[in-house]
Amino acid sequence: MARRHQIPAGISLLLVLALELAAEPSDVFDLQTSGYYELVTQARSLGIEETGGVSDLRQRIAEKLGLTLPERTSSDKTITIESAQQAEVIALDAPSTGKLIHLSGDLRVTLVDNQSKVTHLIEAGELWYDQESGEMTARGNVVYTMIRETSRESFRGDSLSFRLSDSQGVFYGGASERVRTVTDKSLLFRYQGDAIRRSAKDVVLMDSGSITSSLAEEPYYHIEARKIWVLRPGEWGLQNAVLYLGRVPVFWFPFYFQPGDDPVFNPVLSFSDAQSRRGTSFQTTTYVFGKKTRSSSPLSFLQMEDSGTVDGNKIVRGWFLTRGNST
Repeated sequence: MARRHQIPAGISLLLVLALELAAEPSDVFDLQTSGYYELVTQARSLGIEETGGVSDLRQRIAEKLGLTLPERTSSDKTITIESAQQAEVIALDAPSTGKLIHLSGDLRVTLVDNQSKVTHLIEAGELWYDQESGEMTARGNVVYTMIRETSRESFRGDSLSFRLSDSQGVFYGGASERVRTVTDKSLLFRYQGDAIRRSAKDVVLMDSGSITSSLAEEPYYHIEARKIWVLRPGEWGLQNAVLYLGRVPVFWFPFYFQPGDDPVFNPVLSFSDAQSRRGTSFQTTTYVFGKKTRSSSPLSFLQMEDSGTVDGNKIVRGWFLTRGNST
């Protein structure tokens, strides 16, 4: 059984191994070095809430046990090797001074982003980690899970490349399922694409993507698009998209864009039938107090910020309400 080693960004695997062997065992040390699955098991045994990432679980368990955790180090990201059958460290030739860490066999790795409070879980056949650039590549039946404070979503695919410094990455042959609320109904959306890319600025691009909320193995309806963009929560676009009923294409649209900003008012025109004397009417809804509650966008997947139902601060710019501050 492989030992678990916690690797703060910039510290080699061998150094952490030496530090762990020299440390005295304690409840605080065990809690600090426990991985995500161990923390979930411990939280379940203590009868406390199991939601959230590693940081949330660790703090909740410490409060339950009456333990005081040491202050967090300056490292914003931490890697924990949950399990691996084989591990090797490869020194790179000059001019590079870093090392490559290769893990394989029943691999489970946890990456905790302390700054954004997001936990990333990676299960794969093998993983390469470049210590100098902070980039990792996982291959072989990859299962990637992103855990936020209030949500959890998983992706399955052939390979995943990920950069720790800015969470930029690409998922090849990826597929995912996620429950979203649309018009007060919970629907299970399924996504898949040849490649799913996420930029450092939280922009998601899917190549040759497919989207459906049909539960059948052969979906009764789905949309296939050459490109799918998710620019921010609630704002997305499609290029060269086709709507299918079963296997029959019924509608093609070269481009579609869903803006993330709402108009100040919502005008609606209605036309009565020829026998009515009411004529054409115009009405609108304007919020004098409060604001409209928005449902989650079905396409806000693989993003660090979730759309949810909270829009945050908004100001009037022209005819639209946009995110920002009035000052």
